[in-house]
Amino acid sequence: MSTANINSRIIDDYYSLLKSLSPNNKLELIARLSKSMKTAKKMKDDLGGLYLVRSK
Repeated sequence: MSTANINSRIIDDYYSLLKSLSPNNKLELIARLSKSMKTAKKMKDDLGGLYLVRSK
C-alpha cells in the first residue's frame, strides 16, 4: 500500500470517527485542539528569543 493510500485511509477513518461524535464531544475536541495550538504557539514564541543571531 502506498503512502498516499495510507494517508487517505487515515483521513477517512478520522472523518468517520468525527461524524460519530455527539455535538458536545465535538465542541470539547475543538476546545482542546484550540488550547493545544495556543500552547504550542506560546512555547514557540517563548523559545524564539533563545535563538537570536549575533552580529559581529
